[in-house]
Amino acid sequence: MLPYFVSLGRAEGEISEREALTTAFERIEAHEATILKPLIDFLVSKYNRGVRIVGTSRTDSRRAPTVSFVVVGADGNTKRLQSKWIVDQVDATNSVRHDSYSISAASS
Repeated sequence: MLPYFVSLGRAEGEISEREALTTAFERIEAHEATILKPLIDFLVSKYNRGVRIVGTSRTDSRRAPTVSFVVVGADGNTKRLQSKWIVDQVDATNSVRHDSYSISAASS
């Protein structure tokens, strides 16, 4: 596993393994934030429809790239929601797609 992470951090030129690992984790962190932000933004935008993120809604380096949320109905009870609906909605509003790993929103 270590050689894989080192390879993610190496660029042109010679750098130490430690520098390569530091660079690799910085790149991973940036990529995670890029793909997490559209989902968080979408869920936050649905607050008035009962969507509540469990935990923080920040997308900085202090957050793991995992999101848990619930949808609360007008009666205060949690509603069932198909995760595919959320994926389809996020895909329709952003160029970051779950199926192609496209990050054109961040590249532009």
